[in-house]
Amino acid sequence: MQNISALLSYCYPKDFHALLQKICEVMTKDLEAEKCIFFLVDPKSIERNDKELLSYLYYSIYSASCSGKHGFRDFPKDQISRGVALDTIKNCSKELQENDIIWVKDITDSSYKGTRVEKEATKKYKKLSILCAPLIIQEADYYGSFYFDSTQKIFKAEDRQKLLATICLLLPLLKNCLSYIPFTDTPFSEMIGNSEGLRKARDMAMRFAPIDETILILGESGTGKELIARGLHRYSLRSKGPFISLNCAAIPESLIESELFGHEANAFTNAGKLHKGAFELADHGTLFLDEIGEMSMSCQQKILRALQEKEILRVGGNEVIKVDCRVVAATNKDLEKAVKEKTFREDLYYRIQGLDILLPPLRDRTEDIPDLATHFLNEYQDKYKKKRTFSPELLEYWKTLTWPGNVRELQSKVKKLFFTSDSQEITMRDFQNALNNQASSKKNIDPKEDMTVKEYQEYMIKKYASKVKIEQMTVEDVCKKIGIGRTKYFEKLKEYGI
Repeated sequence: MQNISALLSYCYPKDFHALLQKICEVMTKDLEAEKCIFFLVDPKSIERNDKELLSYLYYSIYSASCSGKHGFRDFPKDQISRGVALDTIKNCSKELQENDIIWVKDITDSSYKGTRVEKEATKKYKKLSILCAPLIIQEADYYGSFYFDSTQKIFKAEDRQKLLATICLLLPLLKNCLSYIPFTDTPFSEMIGNSEGLRKARDMAMRFAPIDETILILGESGTGKELIARGLHRYSLRSKGPFISLNCAAIPESLIESELFGHEANAFTNAGKLHKGAFELADHGTLFLDEIGEMSMSCQQKILRALQEKEILRVGGNEVIKVDCRVVAATNKDLEKAVKEKTFREDLYYRIQGLDILLPPLRDRTEDIPDLATHFLNEYQDKYKKKRTFSPELLEYWKTLTWPGNVRELQSKVKKLFFTSDSQEITMRDFQNALNNQASSKKNIDPKEDMTVKEYQEYMIKKYASKVKIEQMTVEDVCKKIGIGRTKYFEKLKEYGI
């Protein structure tokens, strides 16, 4: 118990991972276990059914093993029994008792009478013995468990007693540590939709949020990359630190280094005062580098050094400054292609790539459009106290469009229709009028006022098809302007006899 006693005087670190990792390591060594995994469950999800609750068990997993491999990770399903962890959490008492600790004894002993979950766990995962203790902090409403297993050692009654005593001793320390972890009812619920692509992106974000490593978000413009980045920060152990966002494409090349790393007073013309850059401002928090693919090669080199060495130099300065921030990068570029074209550094690419989140374009998740449109409409209704609804016909039609501007374009359409529609129900006619007004304000476009949406689409295709023939426009340009896919464009050409 000497190791446990030492933890009680442990100075609480800025890096919360370090303390939780230390606890896992010490407990693994003390019990002579092969593996220790710390599960943490969203408290709002504790009343969910077993299948739903299991999906929350990976929210935060800290592990240690006797082989020396440790750190944050999601163990493969063939290495752990989430069912045992689930049973431990759901069946424990308000006050931790010895009987609350699931003790899977020697599975080879024919006299052992365990539960179905316990027997299946040991057989399926080839474990000789398992210990799993619940962690319940009533006042803070935290639910979790410490899971230990072994393929060699058979845990004994004294191991179970030792685990109980250890958790009771560490309870104040754990309570302090866990108070820094944020929870909401449904993590990343701000990402509206239930399409398969979005669910995968949301699941990856939930897995990656507590990991203190660089994350890369991939997706077209307008798909919600910054929304995901803010969620990664909010559900991370750095959530109480700052979130700093920097759009690399929006800053002139002459100023990007100053914005990233800061500058000393009088470092260059008009640099009167000392200026802290994004890396310093994001210390102990998250730095979001949007459109990282637009950076110059020289700036990429300095970013790489900052990520690897955790230190920067201000422009015009000589002092090395240590920085501690988690970087979340995003791009709408194909970075692998950019590496081959020598416009993006290969070493930086492999430094930020690995933990990737791919956000699908709206055209690949059209089933989410009704929910998204209604969500944006409700926001405007709440703000301006006006009642509005969408006609089912309009929502169905929107599913047929390709939305080159993605979710941002949809939000813009909803906003315009909310303020321009005269009736409570926003219909296809309102959308057609909005299109006509937008088109008539542009040079060389003068569609008839009484056109339906279908007629207007035919008019636009016929108008631009002639420009494609004389190579004034490409098919891709036309499709983007009209808002349809390439396949549908050619189908329409055939339908119109062009």
